[in-house]
Amino acid sequence: MSTTGPNHWKERAGSVAVRLGTALVSIVLVLLLAETLLRLFFDPPPRVETQGIQSDSNRVTLELESIPDKGGLYMQSPSGLRLRPNTHAVLRNERLSGRTIDIRTNSLGYRGPEVSTQEGTKILFLGDSITFANYLAEEETFVHLVAVNGAERGHIWNTINSGVGTISLDNELAILKETGLSLAPNVVVLAFYLNDFQESLGVFVREPPGVIASSRVAQHAARAISQTTARLHRYRKQKKLLAEVRRDLESKLDPGSGDWRQSQRAFDALILANHHDWGGAWSEEAWTTMVPLFEELKRLSDEHGFQLAFIALPVSFQVHAAFVDDWPQRRLAEVAESLGVPMLDLLPAHRRAKGELFYDSCHHTALGAQVVAEEIADFLSTQGLTQDPEVH
Repeated sequence: MSTTGPNHWKERAGSVAVRLGTALVSIVLVLLLAETLLRLFFDPPPRVETQGIQSDSNRVTLELESIPDKGGLYMQSPSGLRLRPNTHAVLRNERLSGRTIDIRTNSLGYRGPEVSTQEGTKILFLGDSITFANYLAEEETFVHLVAVNGAERGHIWNTINSGVGTISLDNELAILKETGLSLAPNVVVLAFYLNDFQESLGVFVREPPGVIASSRVAQHAARAISQTTARLHRYRKQKKLLAEVRRDLESKLDPGSGDWRQSQRAFDALILANHHDWGGAWSEEAWTTMVPLFEELKRLSDEHGFQLAFIALPVSFQVHAAFVDDWPQRRLAEVAESLGVPMLDLLPAHRRAKGELFYDSCHHTALGAQVVAEEIADFLSTQGLTQDPEVH
């Protein structure tokens, strides 16, 4: 008797349908459980809500290709990340400070208001996420506070924040060329951080489509996928350089176990473990890629007649170690001296200061930003970099 007749296939189809239905119900139940647990025990992922995007044909803008992330604050240009011009963004539950932060960009895509044409010294700050400081209110950022400190010293300083999160030194140079020079700045301050030899993880999170956009599971999944994609892209792009950096560090460091706060060998191990990020600044291979960029900054300052200055931002591990390991800062000082550019090492001020200065390894709390701003204001004054009229 045949077992492959019509009834047999109907029975098999029914069995498959039951199994598929059971699997589907199980998946839905798991997702509902995950959604419930995420809402009960985890904070919502950070979100960016963009409001009031305007355009003004009379303003200087960049030709940018928008990344198709819903309401994103960032845009992609041929030379790297930029902030969306003329945008008011509200960051809900910002990932570092946990606060709601308002960010307003001007027509150049810089954080803050339109650049004033009134009297005073225009000071343009180039930098990454530490300079941009999207985890602080605008009036708490060190760029804004430098102007406040200048006013207390009797100066009119028009400070301009062109910082963008997760960019590298070559991107900062591109921003200066693309839009910064159009402002005819009197002073350009490069806020150098130890991982500026290469780009960090991307910031794009592609929002879930349609009705599932409100799902916590979908939001976390979108963030994880975006970060994984960015990580893969970065390592493909930088694989050769990172391999050279690691080999160089392995040849010069003496890593060991122990407490990095007390042991240089343990600190060396920490540097090596972070060779792909801030630790790479201890490698001469990383500096080989950066020195030509510093030289180009100096050439532009000579050509366009602005004063140039470097400031070196530390990693928190340098601040909290019992000993001083400032090899990257000393290396930058050598570059600055060779170019005739004044340079401020902010590590000593951080080590002297009291209180919580960082949210993580590098991003400043409001107190940390105050420390940075006061040191920069002193530096600008003592170096004679500003020649603005005094306030009466």
